[in-house]
Amino acid sequence: MVALAATPTSVKSQQKKIEIDMFPKAPVGYKQVYIQVPTQKNENDFKVEVYVGKNQLVDCNKHFLTGEMKEENLDGWGYTYYTIKSDGNIAGTMMACPDNIKTTKFIHLQPQLLRYNSKLPIVLYVPENLEVKYKIWSAGKVMQKAKTVAALTTTINSVNNIENKRWKLIELNGKNVNGNAETHYIIFHSKNGKVEAKANCNILLRDYKIKNEFQLKIADGISTLMACPDNMEQDFSAVLSLADNFTTDGKTLSLNKARMAPLARFELAK
Repeated sequence: MVALAATPTSVKSQQKKIEIDMFPKAPVGYKQVYIQVPTQKNENDFKVEVYVGKNQLVDCNKHFLTGEMKEENLDGWGYTYYTIKSDGNIAGTMMACPDNIKTTKFIHLQPQLLRYNSKLPIVLYVPENLEVKYKIWSAGKVMQKAKTVAALTTTINSVNNIENKRWKLIELNGKNVNGNAETHYIIFHSKNGKVEAKANCNILLRDYKIKNEFQLKIADGISTLMACPDNMEQDFSAVLSLADNFTTDGKTLSLNKARMAPLARFELAK
């Protein structure tokens, strides 16, 4: 998919006459807005991605608006419209921001990819304090050929295989880590199902399991008992317990919790 709009386009409240009189009026505390997209030659090759949110002063963490977009049916017409339920609260990750700089960003609900139809506006009912923006996406021109299951599995396994390699720790909870592959690392030993990790001090040994190519579970375990000069080992240990998936391109590795920002980042040791 290719975005035709580099940044989300703002959607304004209804200001000009269009054919939406059949839709209900906005309830108290809400406003009715619409998206009218231009005519395209092959509209099945296009999608509209809708963002509902507000501008907010935020720090380096990943933030999102709580709430949901609900699809409604317009009785007797066969049309649909969308109602946004949100109390306006903002949630996010809880990383420590080293510079404590805050910037204004458009914080939004999970974007929704909707059908492209220039003949009928996309009608939404949103709380008065929220704004609607959108992007138009088009399909790529080249049609790709799918691989057979065996070939695809081989490709995935070759890229996603993180085991029996030494990964150097380069970032922890959003902060850069100064270390080397002998003092700050993680190794997934496939032979005994143990993960070996170190953050400058003690060696941590824990059981682990990988499922569905990227899902990860690291259990509690044991460690050596040297006195550590900082709290990095405790933070690293907490990350190992929290992580439930990983991403890798074969040269870098990230341990993640759900879809939040990476908890820890590594690079393949040479």
